[in-house]
Amino acid sequence: MRLQKLGVTHVLNVAEGTSFMHVNTSADFYAGTGITYHGIQANDTEQFNLSAFFEEGADFIDKALAHNNGKGELFAAVEIFLTT
Repeated sequence: MRLQKLGVTHVLNVAEGTSFMHVNTSADFYAGTGITYHGIQANDTEQFNLSAFFEEGADFIDKALAHNNGKGELFAAVEIFLTT
């Protein structure tokens, strides 16, 4: 697996799911690779409260960074709307 060759130890997927605008992967995909996976089923809509998952995501990232020079990759299908 290419991620292993890059030294990636953890993957946080904040767009987990099988529907449109989601990334169709799960812990099963990484089973046996030595990569720790965490998925959050977030929706890319204005109504979705992503902040409810900030602490969960930050905790996972903290653990990944503390893991022997761990590297992480963030998979996300997110649009950012900026208004002034």
